[in-house]
Amino acid sequence: MSDYPVRYHDHPRAAVELPEYHEARAALDRLVKATVRESLEIGSQEDWIAMVADMASTNVYNDMCHQCDDWSGTAFPYRTQPDSTGYLVADYRCPACDHRWQCWWSIDFPYLFDPTY
Repeated sequence: MSDYPVRYHDHPRAAVELPEYHEARAALDRLVKATVRESLEIGSQEDWIAMVADMASTNVYNDMCHQCDDWSGTAFPYRTQPDSTGYLVADYRCPACDHRWQCWWSIDFPYLFDPTY
């Protein structure tokens, strides 16, 4: 990787025009500012980019908190570990009630852009 970790990109215009595209970018900006405000050690810019890539690549593994028992407790994995049997062990924290749990997912399911999912 170069000393400057920004690469050329040209995101599809149809995606750029979605309100969710801008909401996601704004959420990333708020996350950067929150980590600075809280003096959290994320590491280098490369570490930050890797964290965001991990967030994006595991976003499909969201789960519902069974303590909340509704989708207000939707959580996303903050730690994942593939195991030797083809499963992904994912750790979750509910943003609504702080409940924590693990879930096992088949690594090849679900597919991020599968229209039938």
